[in-house]
Amino acid sequence: MADYVSLTCPSCGGSLQITPDIERFACAHCGREHVVRRAPGVVSLAPVVGAIDRVRAGVDRAASELAIPRIQREISELEAHRRQIVSQHRVEVSMIAIGSLTFAVIFAGLFPFHRSGELLLLGLLMAIIGTLSIADYKKKSKRKSHDMKERLLPIDRNLERMRESLADARRNVDGGK
Repeated sequence: MADYVSLTCPSCGGSLQITPDIERFACAHCGREHVVRRAPGVVSLAPVVGAIDRVRAGVDRAASELAIPRIQREISELEAHRRQIVSQHRVEVSMIAIGSLTFAVIFAGLFPFHRSGELLLLGLLMAIIGTLSIADYKKKSKRKSHDMKERLLPIDRNLERMRESLADARRNVDGGK
């Protein structure tokens, strides 16, 4: 009886000699790892890759299960930060509007009731300042809106990426469905 069994590598077709004590080995021709399977009267080779793929799938699933709560928390934090920026923007624009419209309100209150030259001149001055303030309000408001959009852009991109990661993690946990 021979001390080895002759087989061919399932990966490259190279000639192999398997001794009774070998349970796992790498092919001398291609370097692929194989597990020796023995049954009564039969010796066969199975690539280790299948086992590694199953382990990898299990590890990926466990990692995804752990990642889901973290990703959800990060999404909540980003959404809260985004809401804060929008709220701050609304307050700033409101303050600009209040400041700008104050002159117009003062003018509207003073002008109709006083016909004296000094108050009329003061009223006209207030009207000019009010008009300039409203024009300035529009300019500042537009700039503030642009600034807010610039601040939100990276947050929105990050939120989109995080939502995609969450969807991928959920698919991985569900077995790729």
